[in-house]
Amino acid sequence: KELMGAQERVEQLTEEIDTILRSNITLESEINIYRRLLDSETNRLTQQTIEQVLSPEPAPPSFGSELGKVF
Repeated sequence: KELMGAQERVEQLTEEIDTILRSNITLESEINIYRRLLDSETNRLTQQTIEQVLSPEPAPPSFGSELGKVF
């Protein structure tokens, strides 16, 4: 009788462990997806920053310089 109870408990625990392992695999997959997304966005922003530093946009003319051209 005790042996049957112990076997049932072992089966229950085995099922619980399997469920936890499946959840863990799913969570690890999600973490990897978010990690790739984050790395991709970081690389994109870094590339934008590098491009802005290497080729800055010309500054708009100041008010005074425009005034001199008019007169």
